[in-house]
Amino acid sequence: LEVVYNRETGESLTLKARTLPDLLEMQVERYGERAYLAVPAEPGRYRETSFREVDKESERIAKALYTHGVRQKDRVGYLSPNRPDFGISTYGVLKLGGAVVPMAFSAPQDVLKHMVSNSDTAFLVVAAPFLESARTLKAKNPNIRKIFVLDNIPNLNEGEISLATWKEETPIALPKVEISPDDVALILYTSGTTKLPKGAPLTHKNLLFNMEASRLAWENSFTDEEMTLGWLPFFHVMGLPHEFWKNLYVGVRYAFPRLKPGPPTPDQLIASLRESGA
Repeated sequence: LEVVYNRETGESLTLKARTLPDLLEMQVERYGERAYLAVPAEPGRYRETSFREVDKESERIAKALYTHGVRQKDRVGYLSPNRPDFGISTYGVLKLGGAVVPMAFSAPQDVLKHMVSNSDTAFLVVAAPFLESARTLKAKNPNIRKIFVLDNIPNLNEGEISLATWKEETPIALPKVEISPDDVALILYTSGTTKLPKGAPLTHKNLLFNMEASRLAWENSFTDEEMTLGWLPFFHVMGLPHEFWKNLYVGVRYAFPRLKPGPPTPDQLIASLRESGA
């Protein structure tokens, strides 16, 4: 895809964005310090993160992943609810030429085991509450090489790395990876209503054209001050492509809702809309 919409002029620009890392680089250059993410902070307040800050943090995570073995075309599975470091880390995976495999973290172990095996997932990125589930999956699937934990967890086992505390001990130069528009960027799984979930591989080209179609459907709907509230889980077909990544595409802020433990409720959605200003 070589056409990216410029929300400021109302015109499309001919660019060289053929992959999602290309798109991130171009939007960082275009929007820089403008806010991309809005994250709940203390009650009544949201903290914003700029396009440039997201790019910088995703670079740090890409270096952590690369240091511990993630390479081009590797599939990286996720077990986590929506959270900023989950979303940002997907850009780290994509920068290395890998594919993101978000999994329904509430699924039974046998279903998760099927997803891991079916997708050839070699690494897992998990939130702390799902670390034991990830350890069980790793014990049953020798293809899983490492587990990356989003949180700061002390006394991790061998082969487990905290992304929250990882630091670049010596300068690391990430390799220049030639990513094709036809390379797989995302594998989404069906709900498995009748049988085991089926994986749908989506290429960079698939996703960029999908985002452009979504942009056309909402043409002229967004302004510089616009913000959307992300509600769908990232393992949902609309979660990453049509909410988190699409907001990068159109240059609009993405807000995370303020949720309480347990299933989200309509009241939490309404409260988050009011609090964030989305």
